[in-house]
Amino acid sequence: FLIDDLAAELDRAHRQRLCAAVERLGMQVLTTCVDREDLSGCWSNPSDLQMFHVERGQITPEPSEIIQGN
Repeated sequence: FLIDDLAAELDRAHRQRLCAAVERLGMQVLTTCVDREDLSGCWSNPSDLQMFHVERGQITPEPSEIIQGN
């Protein structure tokens, strides 16, 4: 699935509900957002996630601490 700018369309409660529904399907998901905090708490197991920062065509992996909120 590709979910583009999830936070622009849904409030936090609805983002969490959508992410939980997608997780139950057990499929790979690519989600975009402007602010990574908008996805905080959306996924049940942050250690299963990989986050990337894209700027001016450069893709950089984010450290796992950012994803897990440490």
